[in-house]
Amino acid sequence: MKRMIFVAATITALVVIAIGVADPIGARPDKRLILEGSFRITAQDVLRDDDTLVSRIEIETHPGAIVRIASDIPNAGGLTTVVSEAIGPSRPVHLMVFGDHVKWEAGRVDALKFLMRLDGKSGGAASMSNTGAMPPTNAKLSEVLAVTARSGVYPEGGPIPVVTFTGTIYNLVVERPRR
Repeated sequence: MKRMIFVAATITALVVIAIGVADPIGARPDKRLILEGSFRITAQDVLRDDDTLVSRIEIETHPGAIVRIASDIPNAGGLTTVVSEAIGPSRPVHLMVFGDHVKWEAGRVDALKFLMRLDGKSGGAASMSNTGAMPPTNAKLSEVLAVTARSGVYPEGGPIPVVTFTGTIYNLVVERPRR
């Protein structure tokens, strides 16, 4: 009888420990769950100096959400992906922003390169780029390209400014499809 109580107590203790350390199905162990009607942005600079900018913006949202990057100027570009509705652990959507100021005195080149790439959870990716002359005011890259995204939790539906390039603002919009 004592042995049965010991075995039952041991099994109960193991179950309690297992439940305590287990993650919810589909949750990433290092992240909190995202509340319904919201999404999370984690923004980080990978490389930033006077002539180069590389930033990575991670967007965590719910399955089936539409993630768009839209310009505040009509026909000035944008990107869209749809988050997979697959069951199981999900992978965040990534927005990569790249800017490069190229100076070449021999050819009198003072060019500016800008690229955004949106990698969706379903494996699809979209990118857009723009190349042109650097403004003649001896501007620095940081004066014509800024990543304005800040890490945090945001409500779905509203535009969140994430990038400004030569005065054009690119907004992030995360929304659910209407059913």
